[in-house]
Amino acid sequence: MPNVRSIPKSHPPPPNPQKSLPNLLDISSLSSIPKSLWTPQGAIYFDTGRLLIDNTGSGSIWSQSRLDKPEWTLEVVFRSTGTHEDIAFADENQFGIWIVSVDSKDDGERYDGFRILVNNHEKPGLKIFNNDGTANGGRELKDSIGECRFQYLSSQVPYTIRISYSEKRKWFKVQVNNNLCFKTDQIHIPNAMKYGISGDVNSKSNEKFEVLGIKVWDELIVDAIDDHGLIGADGDVRITEVIQQHAHASKPTASPGIVRESLMERARRQREQEQQNLLQKQQELYQQQQDRQQRLQNIQSQPPPNLDTTQLESKIQSLEQLITALSSTISTQEKLLKATTESFLSTQNDQSKQISNIANSLKTLEETFTKQSSQLLSAITALNEKVIGEVRQQHYVMGQLTQKVDLLMNNHQEIAQQYNRNQKEERERMRAPMVVQKGWMDTLTKWLLIPLVVVMLCLLVVVYRLRHDIKHSKLL
Repeated sequence: MPNVRSIPKSHPPPPNPQKSLPNLLDISSLSSIPKSLWTPQGAIYFDTGRLLIDNTGSGSIWSQSRLDKPEWTLEVVFRSTGTHEDIAFADENQFGIWIVSVDSKDDGERYDGFRILVNNHEKPGLKIFNNDGTANGGRELKDSIGECRFQYLSSQVPYTIRISYSEKRKWFKVQVNNNLCFKTDQIHIPNAMKYGISGDVNSKSNEKFEVLGIKVWDELIVDAIDDHGLIGADGDVRITEVIQQHAHASKPTASPGIVRESLMERARRQREQEQQNLLQKQQELYQQQQDRQQRLQNIQSQPPPNLDTTQLESKIQSLEQLITALSSTISTQEKLLKATTESFLSTQNDQSKQISNIANSLKTLEETFTKQSSQLLSAITALNEKVIGEVRQQHYVMGQLTQKVDLLMNNHQEIAQQYNRNQKEERERMRAPMVVQKGWMDTLTKWLLIPLVVVMLCLLVVVYRLRHDIKHSKLL
C-alpha cells in the first residue's frame, strides 16, 4: 500500500456576519434576528437554538444580503426528525436551498437560478435544479442537473450542505458532509444573487426540518477546496459513485469537470495496479525466457558454420546464467506478490474483527441502558406508591383530628350553656351581692375558660400545620 501523506487542516476564517445567520444559540426568539439582514416568511419558528419548519405549513427565511463576490462559499446545517414512515409523504416533504437572481420570486416556481432540494421523491437525497425563469422549474429527477443519494431520515446527526463557486477556478460545487456530490466547470453565475432556505411538510406528517446554521464566506474555504470523499449509493461510504448526467434530460446539463477519488479508492486502485504490473512483468519475463530457450535450442540444433565451439559454449553459459537470474527475479516477485496479498487479507480480517467488537459493544450498551431504565421505572413506581400511602395516612389522621376538634367545640358550647344556666339560677336563688357574684365569675373565667381557650388555640395551630404539610407533600 502506498504511503499517504496527511495534509494539516487549518481552521476556516470567520464567516461574513452581514451575510450569515446569527448564532442561534445566542438568541432567544425569531424577532432577535435583525430584519434588516433576514426576512422570515410563512410557518417558520424558533426553538432552543434552531429554526423549525413543521406540518403547520410552508416556511422560509431569506437573506437581504447578496452573493456579490467572484468567489463565495455557502454552508447550511440542517437535520430532519422524520422516520421511515414519512417516506409515504415523499412527494410533499422537502427542504430547499435557493440561489436565484434578485428578480425571482421568493416562493415561485419561475425562478432564475438554482434550487437544491433534499427529499425522498424518486430517490432519497439531494437533487440540483436549474431554471432560467421562462417556465416553471421541474422537480422530477430527470429534470435535475445532478443528484447524490443519502439516507437522511432517522438520523440523529445534522447534515452540512456546502455550495461553493469560483469564477477564477471555473467551478460550481456542492458537497454533503465534506463529500463531493456535484462539480462542474460549465456554469457561470453573475454577481448579486440572493439566497435563502425553505421547507414544506404535509399536515399529516410528523417530520420536522431543523435549521441549525447558515454561514457565508466571501472566499473559498479549505473544506470547499478539498474533498474528503465522494457520495456513494449507500450514503456516507466514501467510494466511487457520483452524480450521473441524465442523457434523457429535456435541456442541456452541466457535467462535473473534475472528479476526485477518495483515499480508500485511490489506495485500492493502486494496489490492483501494482498486482497487475507484477503479473505483467512475470508474463514478460516468462515470455523472454521462452524466447531465449527457443533461440538456444535453435542455436544448438543448427550451429553457424563459421562459429567457434568455444564461443558457442561461452554464449550458452551466458544464456544459462541469464535464465537463472530471470528465474530468481520471478521467484522474488512471486514472494512479494504473496506477501502483499497476505498483508491485505490480514488487514481485512482485522477490520472485520474490529467491526464485530464494536457491534457487540453497542449491543451490550443497549442492554445496559434497557436494564437501567427498567430499574429506574420500578424505583419511581415504588416511590410513588409510598408517597400515596403516606398522603392517605395523613388524610386519615387529619380526619380524626377534625372529629376531635368538633367534639371539643361541642363540649365547649355545652359547658358555656350550662354555665349560663347555673349563673342565672344562682342569681335568682341566692340574690347575692354584686361584688360576690363578680368575684365568683372571675374565678370561673380564670380556672376554666382561659385554659379551654388556650387548648383550642393550640389545636388550631396543629391543624393548620398538618394541612400545610399535606399540601406540601402533594406538591412533591
